[in-house]
Amino acid sequence: MNTIVYFGSSGFAVPALKALHEAGVNLAYVVTQPDRVRARGGKTLPTPVKAYAVEAGLRVLEPERIRDNADFVNTLKSAAPDLLVVASYGKILPKETLDVDGAVRRNI
Repeated sequence: MNTIVYFGSSGFAVPALKALHEAGVNLAYVVTQPDRVRARGGKTLPTPVKAYAVEAGLRVLEPERIRDNADFVNTLKSAAPDLLVVASYGKILPKETLDVDGAVRRNI
């Protein structure tokens, strides 16, 4: 079975994550933006992707930065993903993230 790391943040990215999860795909990690102040009154809220992932019991990573972040890259490498899926993540993925061993780079 393929191992996937899913990158997403907005509500747009939730249906694809949900479809992968419900299909039984091996989701090693769900990577999303950190919680931010998003509501009136200064409430800190998770991204829609994080909310779904936590509810579904998936492992979530929320790096503040991904560029020049060796700990984050090493975590990805330890998952040995076959594929990185990106849907509305909100940040440009640097080369060191895209080049994680085993991952296939394909623009769809």
